[in-house]
Amino acid sequence: GASVERVQDEIDNLFDYNQNGVIDSDDARHILVTREGDGSSSWGYGYIYSFESKGSSLLVGDSSVLGSNAPKFDITNIGSDGGCSDADGTGITVSTTATTTNGSPIITSSTSVAGLLQAGSRVRIDSSSKSYFISSISKDGLTI
Repeated sequence: GASVERVQDEIDNLFDYNQNGVIDSDDARHILVTREGDGSSSWGYGYIYSFESKGSSLLVGDSSVLGSNAPKFDITNIGSDGGCSDADGTGITVSTTATTTNGSPIITSSTSVAGLLQAGSRVRIDSSSKSYFISSISKDGLTI
């Protein structure tokens, strides 16, 4: 994953945040970037980046990141869905009966998958070639 410094630099040079007509050092840190995680399996082989629209802490004046002008960020792809390589891991087979409601991203398992799956895991159902990313899992391992 990208370092927090690299993401911060990219964000700082993305837009004229103080609206003075030029992208320069005065546009730095209007959006504060932080990163959690260590890229290990317990972090789903990745990181969590947070973006906080604060305005400049160094300069007085306009900032286009505050109020209704605050930028919106979308995650467009994760892992191989975005052309990256997924981390290779050990594949396991989990046998359980699961239910879901049409259109809902929530899956309820008949048996706990705690300790087998975690947030960040990818699962493939039966013989499907598509893998799905698990964004969260309940402590009891019954709701994915």
